[in-house]
Amino acid sequence: MEASQGGVLPLVCSAQKYAWGKQGSASAVAQLLQKQQGQSINETDRYAELWMGTHPSGPSSVGQKGNETPLHEFLSHHPDALGDKLRNLFGDAQETGRLPFLFKVLSIDKALSIQAHPDKKLAAQLHKEKPQHYADANHKPEMMIALEPCEALCAFRPISEMRELFAKETSPEFGQCVGESSLSKFMEQSGSAEVDDQKQAVKGLFAQLMTADPSAIAAALAAMSDRMQQGSKHPQGSLVERTEQLIARLNTQFPGDVGCFAVYFLNYISLQRGEALFLGPNEPHAYISGNMMECMAASDNTVRAGLTPKFKDVDALISMLTYALGRPAFVKTSVYVGSDSVASTSTSAESRSKLLVYSPPVDDFMVAHLTALPGQPAFTLHDAFCAHSTTIFLVEQGQGRVAVGGGGSGGVEVQTGGVYVVPAGQTLSIEATSDSPLEIWFAACNCVPGSR
Repeated sequence: MEASQGGVLPLVCSAQKYAWGKQGSASAVAQLLQKQQGQSINETDRYAELWMGTHPSGPSSVGQKGNETPLHEFLSHHPDALGDKLRNLFGDAQETGRLPFLFKVLSIDKALSIQAHPDKKLAAQLHKEKPQHYADANHKPEMMIALEPCEALCAFRPISEMRELFAKETSPEFGQCVGESSLSKFMEQSGSAEVDDQKQAVKGLFAQLMTADPSAIAAALAAMSDRMQQGSKHPQGSLVERTEQLIARLNTQFPGDVGCFAVYFLNYISLQRGEALFLGPNEPHAYISGNMMECMAASDNTVRAGLTPKFKDVDALISMLTYALGRPAFVKTSVYVGSDSVASTSTSAESRSKLLVYSPPVDDFMVAHLTALPGQPAFTLHDAFCAHSTTIFLVEQGQGRVAVGGGGSGGVEVQTGGVYVVPAGQTLSIEATSDSPLEIWFAACNCVPGSR
């Protein structure tokens, strides 16, 4: 299958079923897989992830089901399809055909682990020391974008919130786990105006929690559950009430797990459709629920310490974290209407087809979302994508036509669930062909000028 063959090549992708995935038809992964491959949905299965890329654990293939070529083989045989930017930044891709990014759809019903991803230096060290748990030497920054209301834990809270949550009268069960002396030391040290003192206070108390006796953790969570059944003394919607409700909820999913109490330390974030979080190296996080897009560097390196039956590397997690304090910012987007960049608040974009570009501060990947409206002229994809990097795209919903070149004639008919790869050096013309908007998600190596 030559790169010149249409320029828009169908992919057959793999799905992962994990215990935390949404069940049956509630899963966006299951729905997309059914549309893409005609598979019937087993309503008892938990469809967790749809993988789009060249990762060895779930590689995509070029072609139709039953007549496929692994994508990495296609790219290694056609290195020009990788693009100059990708080849320059990730030289081994030319030989291996492995893309530096992995594009996913996640459908989450049950919280994922309390985790962080190492930077490249730490990844190399962990891979050398514990290759059975850290299979490669790469970093794993990632970005998630909500397809619907989603929940996540991300980064350490502002110190003012922790001081409110750790007050003796607020969290007696937590105090039982870490000890009154540790809580007193935290309250004294965290009251400093020096940020380094605050970070050290958080690190000390977090370490005390994560290394506490598991039986003491389980007993404290049980005592909290008993207290909450008698009614909360805290105002509904208050910081303490919302935090305790989430702890109780996670305790039903992972009874007695130390990760439930980690909620005291981490920001609880609610995201609406289109809002995105970038998870950089050495920052704690955990996805809690929702259907979402995710793009990440192609790596398996995850350091876990709670809310998981998998290997927990508690000491590594405690030592690697930055302990930066404060609320994480959503990823800012650039908006393109046709070939013009407009302010994200511009009303001129509301009634026209538009492209939102999510460019994180890494070279490995970027993501874009196109809404092509019915009756609008064909949209020419911003050339930062297809000009310099292999691009993968998923049709989230709708029907349309994707043509190579700016003319908009001919092209490939696409519909909900379709996944495609576009060799670098192409210009795409995209239009909706039904009465509904055409929603497409793109991923590529980060080629946006000045994005970092």
